[in-house]
Amino acid sequence: MWVASFKGLYRFDGHRFQKISTNYDSFGSLIRFYEGNQAENFVLDYCGAIYFIRNDSMFSYQGNSTIRALYRSYGYFDVSYEDEAYYFSYHSSGYKIVNKAEVTPPS
Repeated sequence: MWVASFKGLYRFDGHRFQKISTNYDSFGSLIRFYEGNQAENFVLDYCGAIYFIRNDSMFSYQGNSTIRALYRSYGYFDVSYEDEAYYFSYHSSGYKIVNKAEVTPPS
């Protein structure tokens, strides 16, 4: 079981909780955990930034500065992952596709 919190990410193995290392990346309070089916697991912080979970560590997505800039402008409802891209659904502008830090409208 995974627990995303304001203090970090924890994994419960049935006996104890283990805090996942951030590898010195700074992040805001974590708000959501996403279990990847084709991609790896990831979490979002309160500014929309993505952090991948590999083994027992978290790593920043290369497009986090782009995602944070979009979040400041719009705020989002949800995120999904498909075909190596992240689909953000924003409050005021519909959804946008973020792939390798490039933002594109849906086709």
